Amino acid sequence: MDVNEVNVASRPPILVNYFVAFLLYLGAAGIGLEMALWQQFAPLIWPPAGLALVLLMIGKLRMLPVVFLGAVTVRLFEGGGIPDAILFGAGYSLTAFISFWVLEKRFNFRSNLERIIDVSAFLFVGVLLAPVLSALITTGAIRLFTPDFCPDFIELFSVRWLSDALGVMVLAPFLLVWHSQTRINWRNDQG
Repeated sequence: MDVNEVNVASRPPILVNYFVAFLLYLGAAGIGLEMALWQQFAPLIWPPAGLALVLLMIGKLRMLPVVFLGAVTVRLFEGGGIPDAILFGAGYSLTAFISFWVLEKRFNFRSNLERIIDVSAFLFVGVLLAPVLSALITTGAIRLFTPDFCPDFIELFSVRWLSDALGVMVLAPFLLVWHSQTRINWRNDQG
């Protein structure tokens, strides 16, 4: 094996470089904001929710500050104040952390998504349950700091949960499988 091959193999993926991850987070937010249904008070899909989970799955807990700062920055760009931006940052980083922790510690999650248990756990935890937390926190922040924006908590919550869940469901599997360099096979090996 060549020395250059060893150096390339030992380098962490570019995705977990703090600066690159932060820019990707902002870019994913820009895509989400471009697809926003403002009459429904939330983007149709929120890709940063999926990217946040992927950053933790690949880069572990050291990527948590990137998620927090990315969410805070996006909220500030949207016109939010510092208190609600901090709540948004806390909501998205806490949600990503809980998803990561439950998948890693409770389900022994493999990011190549080749086992049925991995896909099932990902869908149950990452898509269905964890986005409830981010939607609750961000909806609460919006209602607390800008109550005239959307008077109906349940309507705002349901749209925010759906956009976070779709962001995780669309972006995370693609990036996780791409990172793990999974080779598609059509056997039913569940070992």
